[in-house]
Amino acid sequence: SRLVHATLLIEDHDEKMSEFSESAALSNEGLTLAPEYRFAEFGLVYAKVRMLELLSTGEARSSGYIPIAQDKLDKLQEYAPDRGAYPLTRGGLEAGIVERVGSFLGSITYGATESSAIENFELARKLLPDMAIVYNEYSVGLKRLDEDDFRKEIRELLNTCIGLTPVNAEDALNQMHCKRSLEKNTKD
Repeated sequence: SRLVHATLLIEDHDEKMSEFSESAALSNEGLTLAPEYRFAEFGLVYAKVRMLELLSTGEARSSGYIPIAQDKLDKLQEYAPDRGAYPLTRGGLEAGIVERVGSFLGSITYGATESSAIENFELARKLLPDMAIVYNEYSVGLKRLDEDDFRKEIRELLNTCIGLTPVNAEDALNQMHCKRSLEKNTKD
């Protein structure tokens, strides 16, 4: 819940980073008690991926989080291939890499390309077709890849998102973000 709160409700950069860092520490603490607890493993990876979004490109590269996150997401996906959260997070991670260094350099350094990010988002959408978070995160990822090239797809994702029936508070918050993004997208 702290991760969702920080991701969707906190605007301040430093406060957001602090929440992600504390959440990562709590996940690490939990993993010392239950080393194979997948939920804590994912919480740790998710916190690190969110922290990467807030770091400068140089800080992100030197953090060591990128290969760790990729490896852990691969292992989690292998363990539970029907869980949409893993490819969704991987798609966001790869979109962020491509945004910063481009598809060519992203491919060489981390195996991240525009097409692999989209493949991960599509897999998440297939696995979680009724969850607003998928459409919100996918639209954000496409903006990172190239907002101008994907303007139509972004609008379709946002419209789908706001047309869903939220199943929980997190879904409702993601839907709220989709509405705001669509309003901003329409004004542009």
